[in-house]
Amino acid sequence: PFGILDHDCIFWLGDLNYRLTGLSDTDIRALVAQRNWATLLTCDQLLQQKQNGLAFVPFQEGRIDFAPTYKTIVGSSQYDPLRPPAWCDRVLWRGAAIKLLQYDSIPQIVSSDHLPVVARFELDIKAVIPERRAAVMVD
Repeated sequence: PFGILDHDCIFWLGDLNYRLTGLSDTDIRALVAQRNWATLLTCDQLLQQKQNGLAFVPFQEGRIDFAPTYKTIVGSSQYDPLRPPAWCDRVLWRGAAIKLLQYDSIPQIVSSDHLPVVARFELDIKAVIPERRAAVMVD
């Protein structure tokens, strides 16, 4: 059977709903205010799951150098006072021909309770040359 991991390039993105664990809401907010992403990322459930071989093991993710994207008050980039911030929104990929060019959030777009994440890639792709394909397809 042919499965998702049998493709050359795979992108997995969206609200993956992973949170920050092991820190209080107050500590999380203080670390966000300090822009201390390194400490926060040690408590990131997705990274912990990957390190423990439990989820998204064959996938890569770009360096997170932006504030958590969840949960904000709709219409602003301010965090909801009732939910601790987290990086719920992620872009993961798998494939040797994929080069990450940009991984960031866009805090200016505030139409949701999640700040959007953007990733830009460069891919090496195989091109089909009809004449060469026809030559190898001869009976």
